[in-house]
Amino acid sequence: MLGGGKTFHPGRPKNYDEPHSWTQELPYFDFYEPGCPTNGTLEPGSNGYTHSVCPLDGPLTQFFDHQLASHTISAMRLAKAQQTAAAAAAAAAVADEAGLVRPFFLAAGFRRPHLPWQMPKKYWEMFTDESIAPPARRTVPDGMPDIAFTCGDQCAWELENRSRYNFSLTTPVETPLARTLRRAYLASMAFMDAEIGRVLAELDALNFTQSTLVVLHGDHGWGLGEGNFWHKFSNMEHSARVPLLVRAPWLGAAAAGRVVPDLVELVDLFPTMASLALPAGASSVTPVYANGTALPLDGVDFSPLLTATTRVGGAAGGAAGGKQYAFSQFPRCDGGDPKVAAKNYCKSTHNKNIDFMGYSIRGARFRYTAWLPWDGDRLTGKWDEKAPWEGEELYDHDGDDGSSFDAFPKGWKNLASDPAFAADKLRLAAALRAFFE
Repeated sequence: MLGGGKTFHPGRPKNYDEPHSWTQELPYFDFYEPGCPTNGTLEPGSNGYTHSVCPLDGPLTQFFDHQLASHTISAMRLAKAQQTAAAAAAAAAVADEAGLVRPFFLAAGFRRPHLPWQMPKKYWEMFTDESIAPPARRTVPDGMPDIAFTCGDQCAWELENRSRYNFSLTTPVETPLARTLRRAYLASMAFMDAEIGRVLAELDALNFTQSTLVVLHGDHGWGLGEGNFWHKFSNMEHSARVPLLVRAPWLGAAAAGRVVPDLVELVDLFPTMASLALPAGASSVTPVYANGTALPLDGVDFSPLLTATTRVGGAAGGAAGGKQYAFSQFPRCDGGDPKVAAKNYCKSTHNKNIDFMGYSIRGARFRYTAWLPWDGDRLTGKWDEKAPWEGEELYDHDGDDGSSFDAFPKGWKNLASDPAFAADKLRLAAALRAFFE
């Protein structure tokens, strides 16, 4: 068990749970964020810390994600050396057919593309502002309740000379700046791709590729101006949906390169990874306490979906790892004014002092979200207060494969008050309440 980077949120748990969650042959590689130093890459007259964008000259070793990739490579080399030594010391009959006498788990918590968008300058120069398409839709969906909107810490972007560009619920980011910000995100991703490529190349060089499960995922989505949403802090699709890639070479051609349309959640990762990594013939992935009592899990094993030939979840859901619904929630702390978007996402707010909670459910076609007043004593939404509470949202994602948040939801419209979709709303609202309440 080796690791490094942002696998936990900094400080939660303390010291990344070192040494409890990690073996000590190679100490956990601490996460840090160096921030953006003063430089004049984007604009002349730089005189302060940038809030958002900083392509930098200099060696790759100055960047955290490059350092983390190097640490991860060192960890894999250590695992290889230990396996080689163990194999040499063991009798030939003890080693399994793949020679894996000591399995390993390795976590690498990369930082990019999290803000600030700091990357080597060469990745910034792979793109130009003119090559980047601006958001196709710059306004929020028609009929969206104000409480659903957020714009981050300051409702503004700040570049390197401390130039400040404000935006709001009704005032979108201007196209030139939107292009620059999208360019910075793409450059950060290009840098991230290169560092992940270094790790996977070493996996191959060590002859681990065919025997190692690799999972790549994000912890949240990110808005890049679609519908005037920048940042996260919402229950919209581009905040709640995350990248998820799974590579298990022993599953064969049936799993290679497949896009699985069924719904899964990050809480499903543990049982799925445990199932995929178990030796052939193992019967259970359910963890147990020392006394043998089963430890309950919220997640389910979705590994059967990786080779399924037809959609498993669909309208019925639940079979062979597929889910009928996925759930998320995000709070609002607005001091009684839902339009105060700069202060309404409850940063550092005690859970008793939350004002509203947005509960969201995603099915095969629709996303439904209900915004409820918060009960700070019971720590739950006030489900029994008369709907529509502080607002309801229903969006149609029919045909949405996650590749374009500019194209969905269909019609760019909140359908919660449309009689044609009343039955869909009631069905989802009932399932949402049954799950959370």
